Amino acid sequence: MRACSIACLIFILLLVGCGGGTATTPPSETQLAAPVIAPVSGAVPSGQSVTITAASGASINYCVSATTCTPSTPYSGAITVTSAETIEAIAVETGYVSSTVASASYTLASLPQVTFSGNSILFPTTGAGKTSLPSVVSLTNTGNAILTGISISLSGANTAQFNVSSTTCGATLAINATCYIYASFTPARTTRRAATRRLSTN
Repeated sequence: MRACSIACLIFILLLVGCGGGTATTPPSETQLAAPVIAPVSGAVPSGQSVTITAASGASINYCVSATTCTPSTPYSGAITVTSAETIEAIAVETGYVSSTVASASYTLASLPQVTFSGNSILFPTTGAGKTSLPSVVSLTNTGNAILTGISISLSGANTAQFNVSSTTCGATLAINATCYIYASFTPARTTRRAATRRLSTN
């Protein structure tokens, strides 16, 4: 009888010893998720802002290079892309394993960019029915692709009193090239008049 009691007791102890809850991974062994870099890799215009986000509580280290690099600079705000480059980033937090490296590579898109010498033309005081001397505004392609489909027009309530008298701008404008637009003013009455200069391109 005693032998049976001992055997039952051992059996009970074994059941108790083998029981337990679901195993959990200590924080020190948990790896953080990789940060998210936006936009994703691809061609972007010069001046594109790139943001990096990570899980709440995690900090971000990043680096910028023409090829690859080691993320070590603390991220504090958007990064501006001005050349072909690669951005790499990791998420870090005390007590956790750092994330894998997130990476995004960018090239500069070929885009024209229009730059005017001024936002407006102020004509001198001109008598009713008389035409002012032409005023000039320059147009420069400061982008990295040819400007095409150039079309110049006027809009607004008083367009009949303004005239694009001549222009050196053709249908296209090369990179870093400049052309000129000459406009004159023939007021119907001696009051202030305005019109909007419109430029259509690619």
